[in-house]
Amino acid sequence: FLKKNSQYKIVHCHTLLSNSMHLLAAKWANVPYRIAHSHNTGDNSKKKLTSFIYKNLAKILIKKLATHFISCGKEAGIFLFGKNTNAMQLPNAVDFDKLAQIGESEKMYLNKNFKIKEPCLKIIQVGRLEVVKNPFYTINLVRELKKRQINFKLFFIGQGSLKDNIEDDIKNKKLSDCVKLLGVRSDIPELMAGADVLLMPSFHEGFPVVLVESQSVGLPALIADSISKEVDLDVNLIKFESLDSDFSIWIEKLLGLTDEKIMNSNLRKKIIQEKGFDIRSNVKKLSNLYHAMGQYA
Repeated sequence: FLKKNSQYKIVHCHTLLSNSMHLLAAKWANVPYRIAHSHNTGDNSKKKLTSFIYKNLAKILIKKLATHFISCGKEAGIFLFGKNTNAMQLPNAVDFDKLAQIGESEKMYLNKNFKIKEPCLKIIQVGRLEVVKNPFYTINLVRELKKRQINFKLFFIGQGSLKDNIEDDIKNKKLSDCVKLLGVRSDIPELMAGADVLLMPSFHEGFPVVLVESQSVGLPALIADSISKEVDLDVNLIKFESLDSDFSIWIEKLLGLTDEKIMNSNLRKKIIQEKGFDIRSNVKKLSNLYHAMGQYA
């Protein structure tokens, strides 16, 4: 494709280890600018010799073939490119004003759309239904909530290969009345606005944009300490906990988050913008990079 369409002067790759294959194709097609973009701090490869060889070969090819490096955070850059690579930091940015407005106006969204009566602890987990997102941990956690007779609703938002297994686990643990799978949704900000807390017990993440969105909306989140500390934007909405901790600790923090006062949206905006998570600023930064390349292509 690239040989037949020589007008393309930039190839920008976002597919972690598979970046190596796309960069190789671009190199063979004589594309002058080849960008490797890292969005994760780990991968799902198994502990096999073939996986080890592939991972290390891919990283070598990426370093050799890319002309430019971009990462969503410092740790994501180190994972894919190594410590000594000069990668541009381009945080996963959002439209703060829009999300903050939804956070204020849609606080009853879950109550209205799912006929929830208060008092009820409303929990959401956003992400693919895959092993890395650790959904069965969440199910076991909320089963403890039910044992304690805490009234709650849990909503999984996303699709994935574990959907059938998750549904079976929910039924087997008699949680069908309080745990729902919503699939892929277009109203995630509204769902966040209506929730009390977001859970993210992932085994690893890069810099998940969902946490930038949740902090912009004003939704507290309890997340695994395996996730980069960079995701905490210093607006008092993120708590970390180890996946090795007892469920009682998770539950104590979960309930504690719902009692904490939410920072004023104007102050949150100032902090989030200063940290580089404003979508308008980042669009300008990336487009300037493309234009600079285009001048010399």
